[in-house]
Amino acid sequence: MTKEILRNSAPLAISLFAIMSFNLVDSLFLAHISKEKLAAISLILPLTVVFGGFNFGMSAAVSSIVSRYNGAKDFNGINTVIWISLALNFMISLVLILLVSYLSQYIASFLNVPKDALVDFYDYLSIWKWAIPFIGIPVLLNSSLKALGRTYSPAIIIILTSVINLILDYLFIIKFETFTTNAMTSAALATLLARVFMSVTLVFYSIKIRSLNFSRLLNRSYHFIEIVRMSVPNIIIGLMVPAITTYTTSYIGRFGIEVVAHFGAIARIESVLAILGLALTSGSGPILGKFFGEGNEKKIMVLKSTLKKFLVGSFLFLTITSLISSNYLHSLFFDKSSSNFILYLLIMNIYLFSRNLFALECTHRNSIGKPRKSLNYNIAGSFIYLITLKYIDYLNYDPILSVYYAMLFTNLCLLFGIYVVSNIKFKDRELSALKIRIKKD
Repeated sequence: MTKEILRNSAPLAISLFAIMSFNLVDSLFLAHISKEKLAAISLILPLTVVFGGFNFGMSAAVSSIVSRYNGAKDFNGINTVIWISLALNFMISLVLILLVSYLSQYIASFLNVPKDALVDFYDYLSIWKWAIPFIGIPVLLNSSLKALGRTYSPAIIIILTSVINLILDYLFIIKFETFTTNAMTSAALATLLARVFMSVTLVFYSIKIRSLNFSRLLNRSYHFIEIVRMSVPNIIIGLMVPAITTYTTSYIGRFGIEVVAHFGAIARIESVLAILGLALTSGSGPILGKFFGEGNEKKIMVLKSTLKKFLVGSFLFLTITSLISSNYLHSLFFDKSSSNFILYLLIMNIYLFSRNLFALECTHRNSIGKPRKSLNYNIAGSFIYLITLKYIDYLNYDPILSVYYAMLFTNLCLLFGIYVVSNIKFKDRELSALKIRIKKD
């Protein structure tokens, strides 16, 4: 069981680091040219997050369905599901490209793009929009391959792509900046070419291992309905995340530039520390789905128990490591010391641990084909978070601690709710079994 978890999670963690490097590399190169260019590319990020909500929602559905079909040995169904998901991605991407093309001015206005950065924003957007289909293709194929137990080869392809993106950024922006109109279009072109390479390579790899095959397209209407049923709740969850993030950022912005800077530093550290937990919970999804497809409930319980031990171990490791290196982490972002920085790190790690436990429960429900339960919990969590943050705000706590206290309290409420509901259902099953035995007697 431990080997299966590591085989699925380790390559995923490395892939997530590689994917994070795309925007980071562009930002680093453009930051050395002007702050306007850095501001322009920074404001592209919300678009990436929103479009990613569609892709990751659909990929969660594909991963769940493919892993269950893999457990049931339904390879024709796997092939059909992957092709339908790619076709849906293509159609959604066309709509998004048209929206970006015709509504670019409204998008810039909504994002409050500074006047000095408008030209750079439009230049980058004019090339970047064509990369929208190639954001979704790797996500969907990587999810389906992960669900089939193929984790190492996709990770190698993603790492290779991140290296290619780095090289292209250097060549286009630094060496051959005159090759395109300006540095912004150069950076966008490098990203587009790297994503096309990743998409095409993953398609050919999928065909090579025969997870994609034109001759096995069967029962398309049934599989289409199944994908939509699984995708819609996950897409809504994927879109809720940037909405809550936007609200939190707006809340922090009220307290001045120093608080914003500290929150930004903690958020960057959090995004790196979160990768390990995300890899463990997401990587376990295909294994849970496979066991469910086999009808092996005992293995599911053993897997969840093992994962919880992994999450406890990762929590202790990351907490101790981040606290020991707190002075170094702080010096990366600030010259002046902060008395609350260690407390921020401690509360952040406790929050991440609670979030990982909640994510594991959502992954379990998604893997067995019940995404609406995860959606219900996430909707409830959003309301709890907003109400809690509003209440804590009246108490005049440190704003950064207020955010993490609110998020921690939200996760604890959700975990308690899941525990209560699970126990009620368990007792109902025991009562039903007892009634059946009494009738037989």
